[in-house]
Amino acid sequence: MSPKPGSRRARVVFTPECDPYLEKLSPAEIVRLDRALVAISLDPMIGTERPTEPGQVPLREYTEGRARIIYHTTVLGTVVVVAYFEV
Repeated sequence: MSPKPGSRRARVVFTPECDPYLEKLSPAEIVRLDRALVAISLDPMIGTERPTEPGQVPLREYTEGRARIIYHTTVLGTVVVVAYFEV
């Protein structure tokens, strides 16, 4: 019997505005951010939906420990776009 395929992970990308902050992260902050990103990539709907105006991209917010990420997903949930993060 062949093994069951593992759960599919979404690809995580950052908006260009995140780049300066990513470069300044300490190793401990990278670990905290990575843990939260793994959780989001495994289940993009894990975060709570944030209120938005009609016509805006629906944003979600996920918090794990001291990491907070605001993101949105593509229609099929295969790509997670990180708009903002705190660690």
